[in-house]
Amino acid sequence: MIEATIAATQRPDYVRRWVLDQDGQPRLVEAEQAGRVKGYLRTADGRWQPAYEGDAEDGKQVSPVWFGPGGLAFSVHGHRGYSALFRIDAETLRAEAEPLVHAPGYDVSGRLVFDRAAGALLGVHYETDAPATTWFHPTLKAWQADIDAKLPGTANRIECQRCLHASHLIVTALSDQRPPVYLLYRTATSQLQVLAGQRPDLPVAAMGQRDYHRFKARDGLEIPVLVTQPASGDPKRSPTVVLVHGGPFVRGTQWSWEPTAQFLASRGYLVLEPEFRGSRGFGGQLYRAGWKQWGLRMQDDLADTLAWAVRQGWADPTRACIAGASYGGYAALMAAVKQGDLFRCAVNWVGVSDIDLLFSIHWSDVSDTTKRHGMKRLIGDPVADAAQFAATSPLRRAAEIRMPLLMAYGGRDPRVPIKHGQAMKAALRPDQTLEWVDYPDEGHGWFNLKTNEDFWGRVERFLARHLASPPPAGSGQP
Repeated sequence: MIEATIAATQRPDYVRRWVLDQDGQPRLVEAEQAGRVKGYLRTADGRWQPAYEGDAEDGKQVSPVWFGPGGLAFSVHGHRGYSALFRIDAETLRAEAEPLVHAPGYDVSGRLVFDRAAGALLGVHYETDAPATTWFHPTLKAWQADIDAKLPGTANRIECQRCLHASHLIVTALSDQRPPVYLLYRTATSQLQVLAGQRPDLPVAAMGQRDYHRFKARDGLEIPVLVTQPASGDPKRSPTVVLVHGGPFVRGTQWSWEPTAQFLASRGYLVLEPEFRGSRGFGGQLYRAGWKQWGLRMQDDLADTLAWAVRQGWADPTRACIAGASYGGYAALMAAVKQGDLFRCAVNWVGVSDIDLLFSIHWSDVSDTTKRHGMKRLIGDPVADAAQFAATSPLRRAAEIRMPLLMAYGGRDPRVPIKHGQAMKAALRPDQTLEWVDYPDEGHGWFNLKTNEDFWGRVERFLARHLASPPPAGSGQP
């Protein structure tokens, strides 16, 4: 406790991340300033010693994630274009030549499973196309194999603390077509008992199958896309929703059950969730390709996603809508501006309507430091890139929109203040087909049951109106 207090009083400025050891004591801090990251190791006398320095976004430098007993330590950093888990020297931070865990095609960050009672590192949880675990200890390997044999068709994650001496384990069974189910595994008898499940009332037959695919964008970059087939199981030329994740510089999709995609699939829609350039989790090339590409190549990736699904024979090119929240809402509005030949309608909730507003609205929860450094690098500079910002602003190009819009905002949104929506609404043509709703007590997303019921009811009716049948001849719609 004394060492932790000393460390806290002497910590470097601009700290963005702490790394603790197996006893909960700080061993490393990572600071970021002006796009540069610096790592400091704690010395025996409680001081912070510089350990590494590098570019905050390149992912190349060693990035320690865990310190254990006897000099055991691990880092996540780049390996053949993707992040991987390496064992490192706890004092020098030098990594071994080959990773301990890697998954080609996916970035591995991982959550280490350490048994404090046994003093043993047992394994690591991570995610590829589905949740996965690599167990290092034979006992956990055997338990995992037994559980997987008893629960085929689900991804089964073991959760435990004093694992090797546990009489029971908690197992989370994950599926693309069913919300999580929690079970109890008795280690002595190998028996499984269901404890609880999220939304057990939801019929599996009403859910669509979800699978990851990859395709080449127009410039050759490989784009992952999570496809949820209509619940009917018949993917032939279905009405389609391109569902764009927020962030945007995050991993947006997971294979397991997801309520928005399954809501749409249960209504008969093919749902496409692309991990467009700029997304994390699928390698550094994809991530860096999205820098300063709002409304440009990031937008092209959404069009290429739909074109790919049409080539597969799954999507009806005459019945496609685009939808999303936050950045996804921005992408939906930009599609309404420049991709009216592809999409018949757009749904935007809590979406950015103008990039300049991201920088100029001072009452949002985006820090000034982020605006000065991270956003300028990832999105652009309001001064140097002013012409690009104007060309990629749905707000400034609102008069060009001809497709029906559904827009929804939260009155207490600290991330994308409602001014984004109000300004966009005011800028639209008087004859623009628009359904507008604001929820005064909501923030950056919907948290109240009544709000969700109202909004998703609106979405269901909006899509039904505009995607129920092919457009009339001569309408100018795809």
